[in-house]
Amino acid sequence: MQKRELYLEKCFLNEFKEYLTEEDKAIRTINDYLDNVILFIEYFNQMETEEFNPSIIVPVDIIDYKSFCQTTLNLGIASINLRIASLKSYFSFLYLDEKIEKNPTEKIKKLKDGRILEPKAFDEKTFRTLRRLYYRESNPLHICIFELLCCCGLRLSELVSIQINDIRMNMNLDGDTPRTGELIVHGKGDKIRIIPLNKDVRIAIINWLQLRKMKKIDCPYLLISERKNKFTPNGIYRIIMKYHSKLDLDENYAVHSYRHYFCKKLLKVTDISTVAKLAGHSSITTTQRYTAADKKDMEDAINKL
Repeated sequence: MQKRELYLEKCFLNEFKEYLTEEDKAIRTINDYLDNVILFIEYFNQMETEEFNPSIIVPVDIIDYKSFCQTTLNLGIASINLRIASLKSYFSFLYLDEKIEKNPTEKIKKLKDGRILEPKAFDEKTFRTLRRLYYRESNPLHICIFELLCCCGLRLSELVSIQINDIRMNMNLDGDTPRTGELIVHGKGDKIRIIPLNKDVRIAIINWLQLRKMKKIDCPYLLISERKNKFTPNGIYRIIMKYHSKLDLDENYAVHSYRHYFCKKLLKVTDISTVAKLAGHSSITTTQRYTAADKKDMEDAINKL
């Protein structure tokens, strides 16, 4: 890993490498540990305004990272546990060598369950509360992200890859809101699907494009960070989690929860094959996961008797 050589002089990684060597770790293990620490450093630098420094890391940063690996990167349980083991070794070394005052990984546990919990769909009350918060904050970029996620059911990788040319609607930013529109989505396996855009999404896109125009942003991608570059999945994740934290939402509500909400909502008004096409599922079996009734669905059904 060429990147490894660039980082060795930073963040005590050279010393950490020597420590692992003295611990008689295999060369492959040493390289894996170093690479995983570097991945965490890059994750932190993309998510936070502060530059990474091991002394400012707290347990919640590790917890957030573990959740990110689960819900956004969709890593397997063994891969996640290896990353956590790498961080525990790194911060333990720093603590023992008195380079940091507290070890943020001391109480962090590996994943024991053989499965990864699926992020759950929002119930209607939670969704509406979250929607009000996005609109109350009045950030056109964040509202655009929200509407694209919950009204188009996009995967995070699909969201950050949207280019302005993928949007088919009247792009006159000085006129009325377009009456129709659709989005070309480049999904898994280079499969392309077309999603009609409802009025809320069209308004959100136009409002964001108007702000982009004022800021004189010239970039082919729709969603642009403060640095005027294409957003990374990490950047979008951090924005969304800030809204979730303001409402103290259950940790099982993740970025993918918007896609779950989209699918479950659609299944109430159309057939399963249409939902599969709009969600970009390669198999109806995948879509059938959303047909399972949750506790709230069952309570509502009983109350209607």
